[in-house]
Amino acid sequence: MTQVSVRKVIETYKIEIKRHRLANGLCVLVIEDHSAPLASVQMWYKVGSRNEVTGKTGLAHLLEHLMFNGTKRFPPNYYSELVSMFGGYENAYTSKDVTTYWAVIPSSKVETLLELEADRMVNCTFSNFEEEKSVVMEERRLQYENNPYGMFWEYLEALAFTAHPYRRPVIGWMSDLEKMELDDVLEFYRTFYRPDNALLAVSGDVESEQVFSWAEQYFGDIEAGETPIPEVRTVEPPQVGEKRMKIRRWNGLRIWGAAFHIPKFSAEDYPEVAIMASLIGAGKSSRLHKALVDEGLATEIAIQLDRTLDPGLLSIEATPKKGVSFDKIEEVVFKELDRLKDEPVSDREFTKIMNSIVSGLIFSQESIVGKGMTIASFEVLDGQDAFNRWLQRLLEVTPERIRKAAQKYLVETNRTVVMLEPSE
Repeated sequence: MTQVSVRKVIETYKIEIKRHRLANGLCVLVIEDHSAPLASVQMWYKVGSRNEVTGKTGLAHLLEHLMFNGTKRFPPNYYSELVSMFGGYENAYTSKDVTTYWAVIPSSKVETLLELEADRMVNCTFSNFEEEKSVVMEERRLQYENNPYGMFWEYLEALAFTAHPYRRPVIGWMSDLEKMELDDVLEFYRTFYRPDNALLAVSGDVESEQVFSWAEQYFGDIEAGETPIPEVRTVEPPQVGEKRMKIRRWNGLRIWGAAFHIPKFSAEDYPEVAIMASLIGAGKSSRLHKALVDEGLATEIAIQLDRTLDPGLLSIEATPKKGVSFDKIEEVVFKELDRLKDEPVSDREFTKIMNSIVSGLIFSQESIVGKGMTIASFEVLDGQDAFNRWLQRLLEVTPERIRKAAQKYLVETNRTVVMLEPSE
């Protein structure tokens, strides 16, 4: 696609989202798609590790596990077993900002899923608390404490942030998990799992008015919270100098990485940062893949772009090949970042990356899960009709605006560098 055709696609492409808000504050989104007799039901709670307090990290993720362990009405694992019996599948995840539960089922079973979601919003018993806590602790050992990549990313974020709760791992610190008690979970559940802190998204072969009616039937009598949702007050102070850390563990493995503070998703210049990140490290045609992997300096590179409620990080990770020094990796990476600051992106490269980003957004709507996930996540982060507004925001991006974003964020004083190397 040329720049003209990309603009035409964006200007003409729009997802029709039907919405309804219950008196108790629950927001309901419906994206109709009658191409197959399937539907996705997604329950989004606006709570993640961002909302935890010191000494009780990992609560949001542990609660996610416990939500499948039965209610006053239904036994443990009833939700998962029922979805499987319907021929569907389900999962859940916790992030810095949200906790999401989703399922794909025959559209004839949507009402049943809504009844179950409403029930576990208020009636969970957490009967297997100690067992699930042990499961989460083992998950932490496997994914972080005994995994060099997990440990690397954990230390990078913990060093980059000074004050904001994004410095804490979503899974929590082991010492906090060890001391976690059932009362901690119950308090967290009652504080954040409530209709005025949730979003219900249903996509697929459904009629919006019927979904709204079921939502009123099953969620309408659940009371909104009596007190305001606790506010995250901490604002990360501006970084005023480069931070560095060297970790010595695991024989034979070396990892180099750098993180830069970036704006929150709803910020005016976030689209420029997102396109900049894709230019740097998205795919085999990205600048760092060509400069490091294609040139035989690294076995792999990865880039992580936070899409968050509060300002996050743009992070780069590289695994040097044997015999290639960290200094060489840094030299090449920083040279490529400087090039973004000094030279406007060519029209050809700009068009190519815009094609990739726009195509990715549109392809994300191919599945009914993708429709719900994309629309709901954008709304949680940036309010009503955020997805369609995001497409329009992309039209305002220019090569010069990308260069200015690079000059603003890809600077030494805004940089955190972490290196992991074998212990001696």
